[in-house]
Amino acid sequence: MSRKRAVAFGFAPLLAGLGILCLLVYLTGPRATLATIGRLRLWQGAALVAAALASTAFGAVASCAILDRYGHRVSAWLLFRLALVAFAVGWLVPSGFVAGFPVAAWFLRRRGIPFGRSLASFVIERFLELAAFALVLPAIVLGDAHRLIAPWAAFLAPLAGLTIVALDLALGWRLARRSLGVVHSFVPAIVRPAVDRGQEFCATIAEFFEAPPLRILLVASLSTLSIGAAFTRALLTVGFLDIPFGVPQVALVLTTTLLVLGIPIAPGALGVYEGGMAGLFHLLGRPSVEGVAYAMTSHAVELVVVLLGLLFLAELGISLARVREATAAATPHLTVPKAHQ
Repeated sequence: MSRKRAVAFGFAPLLAGLGILCLLVYLTGPRATLATIGRLRLWQGAALVAAALASTAFGAVASCAILDRYGHRVSAWLLFRLALVAFAVGWLVPSGFVAGFPVAAWFLRRRGIPFGRSLASFVIERFLELAAFALVLPAIVLGDAHRLIAPWAAFLAPLAGLTIVALDLALGWRLARRSLGVVHSFVPAIVRPAVDRGQEFCATIAEFFEAPPLRILLVASLSTLSIGAAFTRALLTVGFLDIPFGVPQVALVLTTTLLVLGIPIAPGALGVYEGGMAGLFHLLGRPSVEGVAYAMTSHAVELVVVLLGLLFLAELGISLARVREATAAATPHLTVPKAHQ
C-alpha cells in the first residue's frame, strides 16, 4: 500500500466520525449543545483532565507490580508515560483501544523485557479494572434504569464474562489454551506458529495469577483505584454540566461508555460515542443534547491525554513506523481470547 493510500485509509474513519458528530450536533441543535458545554468552567476542565491522569497513574503502578511479579523491575514513571502512549495510539487507531498495548510492549522489549510479558501486564491490568468495575454495576439496578432491557444486558454480560474467567483461573480449566489447541489441529501450517504464541501468551497471563494472594490483592486494589478515578471523572462531568444524574445513572453511563468505546469504527469512537450517549440519555428521560454534550466533553478531555501521549511518543523515540511494526507484530497476541474487553 502506497503512503498516500495509507494516509487516506487512516483519515477515512476520522472523517466518518467527524461527519457523524456534525450530524448529531445539527440534529440536537448547535446552540443547545454549545450552551450545555458552556456550563463547564476552565478549572473544572482541568479537574477532569487530572482525574483522567490519576486513572492512568494507578493503572501504571498496577502494571509495575505485575511486571515485578514476572521478575522485571520497571519504574512507575516510565510505565505512566507508556500508558499515555498506549492510550494515544489506541485512541487514534480504531481498535477498541487495544492497538496501543503492543506499542508499549514493544518499547519494553527494547529494554530487555519479553514482549509477551509486557503485553500481558497491560492485559491483566485492564482485566482487573473491569473486574473492579463489576462492584459498581449493581448500582445500575437501584435506579429507574432497571426497567430497561439494555441496562440489564450491560450488567449481566460483563459479570458473566468475569465469572467464567475467574472460574477458569481458579479451577484450572484452561479454556483459552485448550480451545487454541483444538484450533491448532485444523489451521494451515503457516498459521500454527501464531496459535502457539497465543497459547504461550495465555500461559503467561495465567502465571501471574499463581502469585501470592497479597500480590494479586495489591494489583487488584490499584486497578480498583484506576477505575474509581474514571468513575469519579464521570460523576464530575455530569455535575459540572448540571445534568441531574445520580450514582445509578452514572454507573450506566460509564458501562455504556466502556461498551461503545470498544467498537473499532472511528478514532476514539468519535461520533459513535456521541450517538450512543444521545440515545442513552433519551432512554433515561433526559434531552439527547445533554448526551451529546457529555460525550463531547469526555472527548475533549481525552484529546488532552492523547496530546500528552503523543509528546511522550516523541520523547521516548517511538516513530510512527515503529508503531505500525509493533501493532503488526502483536496481531497473534491480540486475536487470542482475552480476559478483558
